[in-house]
Amino acid sequence: MGAIKLGQADSWSAIKMSNKIVIVPCITFFTLLLLIFTMQSSRDNVANLTWAATNQVVEMVTARDDLHDVKNDTLGFSKVFVISMPHRTDKRDAIALAAGVTGFRIDYVDGVDGNAIPDSAIPLGWPENESANTLGCWRAHMNVAQRMVQERIPSALIMEDDADWDVLLKSQLRCFAQGARYLQESDDSPTSVPTDSRNEQSLFNSPYGSDWDLLWLGHCGAVNNASASQRTWVIHEDASAVPHELWPYGRRQPNVSPSEFSGSNFTRYIYEPRHGLCMTGYALSLRGAERLLYHQSLSGSALVSDRALATLCRDRNYGFRCISPYPTFIASHRAAGDTDKDSDRLFGREIREIGYSEGLVFSTRLNMERLLSGEETVISQFPSDTLVSSISRHEELPLGDGVYVRITDFA
Repeated sequence: MGAIKLGQADSWSAIKMSNKIVIVPCITFFTLLLLIFTMQSSRDNVANLTWAATNQVVEMVTARDDLHDVKNDTLGFSKVFVISMPHRTDKRDAIALAAGVTGFRIDYVDGVDGNAIPDSAIPLGWPENESANTLGCWRAHMNVAQRMVQERIPSALIMEDDADWDVLLKSQLRCFAQGARYLQESDDSPTSVPTDSRNEQSLFNSPYGSDWDLLWLGHCGAVNNASASQRTWVIHEDASAVPHELWPYGRRQPNVSPSEFSGSNFTRYIYEPRHGLCMTGYALSLRGAERLLYHQSLSGSALVSDRALATLCRDRNYGFRCISPYPTFIASHRAAGDTDKDSDRLFGREIREIGYSEGLVFSTRLNMERLLSGEETVISQFPSDTLVSSISRHEELPLGDGVYVRITDFA
């Protein structure tokens, strides 16, 4: 009985094996047919699918809200450059630490010794009475613009190596980006942002908008145009803004007389300046870099660097468009100690007892020890005068509101 059962089992196994041998080729055959059909269908539609996918990506990139890009590791710009003489390792140490504790990356651009610039390379129109150090400074800033043009860098923040900024810089820049966008809207259509006719600038994707050449974030005063109706972004109760009575650069302050601007002693304004001074920190779009480089190197209109920016903002050469905050976000830091170390252009030796940064409330450099120690709060440079004497390093500032004022509103 056992042998009979074994034989039956062997026969049944043989039958199953035979069926598998038949079924597997059938399955394989029909699978191949299905694959061939699918491949043919895909081949017929591949162009349409590729075009649709490309359009979808473009729409996603264009439509996405990039306002929070100001908090990335380049502050919403393509690059952050710091101009610094290679031998000033002390300044490079300091600004590298400041950028690190604030959460962004920097690339150094070497400063230029003006004495090494041959006469043949000095641009037409350059003032003959300017020093070699001033010429070297000009060339270093032009080298950044040249690099942007050569490498097609969409935007860059450029700072000098003694720059300081508020610990809340990223929150400040979020407010500024909102204001910059408002200034770029059309008065006829508040939701429409004008763009340049050239394709490269039209596709320029920046949290600060698409129609700007210069964002003058760190200056020694920048006046607005009180002889024209204009848009202004107003941020009241800004804890990082110095009170009006501590505003620096008295002769170069914006006119804030319109009643629409009133409401707080701790107010910051975002506007289009018509004049300014100093280049502690500023941003260029690629379009702005091209226009600046042409104006300064090729047009016969060469000027000391900050005067060049002031001229472009005032005259709007080639449509040059500038946007600025006041009070500023970036300022020159003057460290305690030997004042001869402040600059390679200016000399005068004495001892400074207390370091300072003009017009900043929660200075990064003055709070460095607290930041490196992991302290949650930072201290105001003017504790008895500012809105608050200390604040969380992660505080979010108010965004502000857009205001349209007419020429008749200015006193």
